[in-house]
Amino acid sequence: MTGIWKAKFFIGTLLTTLIITLSYEIKVETLVIPQYILVGVSFIVSTYLANILINFALGIKIGRKFIMAKTWIEGHWFITTMQNIENPNALSQAGIVYISYEGDSYVLSVITYRKKTDDMHTGLSSLSELATIRSFDLKFSNLFSISNGSIETKGITSGKFFSDGSGIHPNRFEGHVVLFNDGINRRQSATKISSKEISKLIKTHGECWKDEYLTQRQN
Repeated sequence: MTGIWKAKFFIGTLLTTLIITLSYEIKVETLVIPQYILVGVSFIVSTYLANILINFALGIKIGRKFIMAKTWIEGHWFITTMQNIENPNALSQAGIVYISYEGDSYVLSVITYRKKTDDMHTGLSSLSELATIRSFDLKFSNLFSISNGSIETKGITSGKFFSDGSGIHPNRFEGHVVLFNDGINRRQSATKISSKEISKLIKTHGECWKDEYLTQRQN
């Protein structure tokens, strides 16, 4: 059960319990409808209200952060990809990953930005086709595609998000990525970029803040 459904279940149960409890405070003879019907109606109304409240909360960042709890990975991440198992510490590429929740179902969306180069696999951004995170252990997988307009390649990232102890929300990622066209298993790691740091970069460099951040981190 995801954080969204847990929140809806909790609020729905709380409202239903409240309505039923209040109904017992009313004298039976004053009730317009039988009490068993009131229980059913209260469940329907409570479920409807829970959906409204949760959907409203999900519409704002602080609401998503609270509801998603430890599975909240929304935001920008600095990600590095190493060459291969034989040369695990040689940096192959770096990028900035933006993770968001899209649509009415708040499906994970993952976009990776990289500085342009002549190499298709290091200079182009990737777009997720299917991204998931498990709520109980924060294991993550992302099926993605990379395209230069004429050639497309696909790949998959798998790994785990975790917190370094500074809070309940994840701020680190460790995993691996495999491009289907070469089959090489490359190690990946990521750290979350704080909103405060991004705001400073945008104020100074505007739309070019990502290029500036990557330049600073790679120097």
